[in-house]
Amino acid sequence: EERGWGGVMASPQEEEEEEAPRPNMSSSGGLEADFVVDLDLDLRPSSSQDTQQENDSSDKDDVVDDEVEEEEEEEERSGYGCKHYKRRCALVAPCCNDEVFTCRLCHDEVKDTLEMGKKAHKLDRKQVKELVCLVCKKRQNVSNECVSCGARFGMYYCEICRLFDDVDKGQYHCEGCGICRVGGRENFWHCDTCQACFHKDVREGHVCVERSLHSNCPVCFEDLFTSTKQVQILPCGHPIHKVREGRAYLRTAAH
Repeated sequence: EERGWGGVMASPQEEEEEEAPRPNMSSSGGLEADFVVDLDLDLRPSSSQDTQQENDSSDKDDVVDDEVEEEEEEEERSGYGCKHYKRRCALVAPCCNDEVFTCRLCHDEVKDTLEMGKKAHKLDRKQVKELVCLVCKKRQNVSNECVSCGARFGMYYCEICRLFDDVDKGQYHCEGCGICRVGGRENFWHCDTCQACFHKDVREGHVCVERSLHSNCPVCFEDLFTSTKQVQILPCGHPIHKVREGRAYLRTAAH
């Protein structure tokens, strides 16, 4: 799934209308030499003007229709998915007797808990072979279009990560990381030593720490590499989940 890395890693003025210039008449009844003819003046017959107005009106109607259609599609898309992703499909988890979860994070919230004990586990997204269309409920092989109703499951789709998302977050698949990141590929670069993506703004002073993100956060002990939380890099080069003043775990970290 995509990962956000915070600031360093891969997460009218109304003008008054001027009065139109008026021609100055000389004593002989003619126009003075300083009067400039408006070359933009429409001198076509009225019938041609009417036709042009009708065409302009038709073009405006087409634009309005397109905007309404886009709003309707957006409203329809927003009705599917979960709190993590807006999508029109759910994943069939092969590790849980083919139970259906909207996304891998929904799976992990249920299956990767203390209550599960030794059976606690995370969903290996790359092992997912089937999904269920949330529009028509058709179960099928992984793709980005329903074989039954033709619904597109996500505006962004990564076949490798089994990632579907209708919200544009600048997602991209990093071959080096092996997973999807967010923030725009053009804004990040992959460090082969750290084996992670970092924002281009910190490249000059970057300190390499081999496989730095392949570890747990020293504060909350959650995995850093696959975390959806923002990650920041300390001056020493080690990563940590981005902390905010006033949070309990920040006060605990001060001990």
